Amino acid sequence: MDEFETIGDDLSGTIEELINGEPTVVRPSLNLDASTWEGWFNSIILYAAQNPWDFIYYVLLCLSPFFLLSVFLSMKLAKALEAQEKDLKRKARRDTNISKARKAKGD
Repeated sequence: MDEFETIGDDLSGTIEELINGEPTVVRPSLNLDASTWEGWFNSIILYAAQNPWDFIYYVLLCLSPFFLLSVFLSMKLAKALEAQEKDLKRKARRDTNISKARKAKGD
C-alpha cells in the first residue's frame, strides 16, 4: 500500500467500513518530483486541475506570439498569391495580344 493514498472523506462505503476505519476510496499517489519527466508532467496536470483559468491564461499567453506570427505569415502568403495571379493574368493577356498581332501581320 506504499503506492496508494487513502481518502476517508468519501462516504460511499458501507457503515461497517466507516466504523472500522477501513479506507473507502483508494487512489494512487502522484509523483511530483520535478527532476523527472513524469513528476514534471504530473505537477503541470495537477496545477491545471486546481487552477484551470490561470492555466488557460498562461497557455494563451505563451501561444499568442505564434498566433501573431501565423497572422503575419498568412497575410504575406496571401499577398504573394495575389501577385502571382496578377502576373499570370498579365502574361496570358500579353501572349494573346502577341498572337493576335502575329495573325494580323501574317494576313
